[in-house]
Amino acid sequence: ESMLLLKETMQKLGSENIDCRQDGAKLIPNNRGSYVFNTTIEGIENADLCLLINTNPRIEAPIINARIRKRYSQGNFPIASIGPDVEYLYHVEKLGNNPGILNKIAKGNHKFCELLSASQNPMLIIGQDALIRDDADSVLVLAGKIAEKF
Repeated sequence: ESMLLLKETMQKLGSENIDCRQDGAKLIPNNRGSYVFNTTIEGIENADLCLLINTNPRIEAPIINARIRKRYSQGNFPIASIGPDVEYLYHVEKLGNNPGILNKIAKGNHKFCELLSASQNPMLIIGQDALIRDDADSVLVLAGKIAEKF
């Protein structure tokens, strides 16, 4: 609450130069959806597909990982990842470590698009490693396009 009040005070003073990230993560500050977990923790149980982008939820978000694992154990929940080879506690289709894959999916030119199109409630999770890359802004824009399209 203190940080929120400080932010609001600074904005009332006319300053938009507010940042508290220590790792250099690149976010789109005027797009709240680029930095919050829009799917609620409970909402994971309603998802019917998950795309992990440069993340290891087991390390970055253990509670979210536990919910993904719970949802996976219920069946009919394909999970795919783009990023480095990570050992997950559930089956994950590894699409590769090339950020160009996001562009192909955003354009509808990747085999994974078939699953995305068939899903009713897909979930994208973007990891911290994606946000500290030099091309983080592109990753966020492409992920946003994928979310809008599917």
